[in-house]
Amino acid sequence: GVAKRATFPAPHSINNFCYRVFISVIHEKIDLFIDFIFRLFPLIIWFSCEINGIGYYCTANLSKDNSLFVPPNFMTEPIRIELPTFFGMKTVNCFLFKDPVPTLVDCGEGTPAVWEALKSGLKDNGLTIKDIKRLFITHAHVDHIGSAARIAEETDAEIWVSNLTHDWAVNLEEMWGNRERLMMDTLSYFLGKQSYQNIAASFEAMATMVKNAWPPVPSSNIHVFQHEGIVELGGSTWQTLYMPGHSANQSCFFNPQNGFLLSADMLLKITPTPVIDTKPENHIERELSIFKLLESYQRIREYDITKVFPGHYEVFENPRQIIDHQVGRIHLRKEACMEVIRKGTTSFWEIGMAMYAHNLHLPAINMVVGYLDLLEAEGNIYYGEMTEQGIQILAA
Repeated sequence: GVAKRATFPAPHSINNFCYRVFISVIHEKIDLFIDFIFRLFPLIIWFSCEINGIGYYCTANLSKDNSLFVPPNFMTEPIRIELPTFFGMKTVNCFLFKDPVPTLVDCGEGTPAVWEALKSGLKDNGLTIKDIKRLFITHAHVDHIGSAARIAEETDAEIWVSNLTHDWAVNLEEMWGNRERLMMDTLSYFLGKQSYQNIAASFEAMATMVKNAWPPVPSSNIHVFQHEGIVELGGSTWQTLYMPGHSANQSCFFNPQNGFLLSADMLLKITPTPVIDTKPENHIERELSIFKLLESYQRIREYDITKVFPGHYEVFENPRQIIDHQVGRIHLRKEACMEVIRKGTTSFWEIGMAMYAHNLHLPAINMVVGYLDLLEAEGNIYYGEMTEQGIQILAA
């Protein structure tokens, strides 16, 4: 037969095939290279800043023109270090950012037990207390700021406080005196001389513990961030959010890039106490703390928060569910308070004892003051004459 000639792909077909393979490989390599550059770029910037001494201790008052160096985003999750406290929660959280600058957020009370727990927590993360370069304080309560003085003295760390907390750092004796007088006046007003004696010993013991565990911070270590501004934590830019209610000077830190919230005592797994506190603008008049708390709930609920790092208890998610539950509970307890008053109970002490199963501790007293503030604003109660049992509380 006739021999058949073998057939092969046309040269131009082979060329097209090879070209497509070549382009595909090149595109893949380019994508990998671009990804590598994007991952490496923050480290290059950080290293460049470090060797040139720029750093990025970033707040709105670092430069005269308020310019900011926006740091690279390491997106690191803060490390929770649990510290003991002499309050009923038993523990308080301190949060650690290891990189790029070892930084703490809050620090517990100034007691030996807290100091040992803090050193142990740092050791578990490969650090010592001497490694800490910065400490940020969320609010001026002893369980969040008490160890700041010792940290400053032993490490020469920068102690960052908000402009609203600044007076507590530099004029501690005066500021605590204002708060203590306000609390005593408020308790005397509601409880009267007779009932006040029932809690006087525990109040005075608490005040003594607080003062002993809260030495003043050396002024040379103090730096100020704005209560509404930005700070740098963990190589990322966080917003500072003013969230009064539990404390009149409380700021939280929110990272809009990953939705993390360092909530201080604004968001906890239990309802934060609206503490009897002075107004931040004059430090003498009483702040209506429960109104500020409800306003802060409403504001913080609007943020896209993915994870909450609270001042007490475990880290949690789904904050809107917790906010709605706590706001609802405040109003339920307010109505329970009103029901006690409608039944003819007119003294603060008896109202509190009825609401808290005859265990009217100091946090409970703060809550009852808040419920009465709400009921008075709603026109449901009014105050009568002053008696030995305190001011009369009457249904409208």
